[in-house]
Amino acid sequence: MVRGITCGVLAVLVVVLLFVGFHAESRAYLRKQEWAVDHYDEVKAQMENYLDLETRFENLVRLKLTAGRTQYLEGGNMLDALIWETLESFKLDYGT
Repeated sequence: MVRGITCGVLAVLVVVLLFVGFHAESRAYLRKQEWAVDHYDEVKAQMENYLDLETRFENLVRLKLTAGRTQYLEGGNMLDALIWETLESFKLDYGT
C-alpha cells in the first residue's frame, strides 16, 4: 500500500517537474522571440555585418589556398615548405 502511494506521488512529481520545465523553456523561447522582434533593426544590422565578414573571410581563404595550389602546380616550392608558408600566412592574418 505504502509502495503504491510512494510510486503515485513520485509519478505526480515527475509530471509536474516536466510540465514546469517545458513551460519555463517555452516562456524563455517566447521572450527571446519577442526581443528579436522588438530589436529587429539591430539584429538585422548585426546579421548583415556578420555575413559580410564571413563572406570576406571565406573568399580570402579560397584566394590564399588557390595561390598556394598554383605555386605547387608550377613547381615553385616544395610541398612541405608551401604548406608551412601558407600556415604562417594564416597565422599572421588571423592572429592564431
